Amino acid sequence: MGDDGHNTIRPFTRKYDGAVSEPQPFDRGLVAIGRAEVALAELDANCCVPGRSPRMARLGETLSSIRTRIRELGEDPAAGDDIIAGLEDAGAQIGSLQIGCCAPSRLPFYTKMLKELSAAQRSLSRGLDRGH
Repeated sequence: MGDDGHNTIRPFTRKYDGAVSEPQPFDRGLVAIGRAEVALAELDANCCVPGRSPRMARLGETLSSIRTRIRELGEDPAAGDDIIAGLEDAGAQIGSLQIGCCAPSRLPFYTKMLKELSAAQRSLSRGLDRGH
């Protein structure tokens, strides 16, 4: 458990010899995307009609695509711009879903997703040695 009493994902990478190393910026981005995906699943489960929104499904596909692209980033560093654009698109999708939501009690899910997308962007920007 983390300091806040919630389960905390502790990212790590393994070297080929099995030793554990410190998390890398791309690892942190993957963890943030994973947390956004969990928040989306919780939002969908708490929706008045779970699974009904094609827009939620599209957001899930976008987050999955971003996760895949981050994993491939070591092979194609030029893909960083596409990943950042994907994060921006996911943020726009979240905003659209939030505006159309009928229950204020679901706002924390949207906030969590946006917070995690921002964390992923900052981690990726640091890892790619890009400024603001």
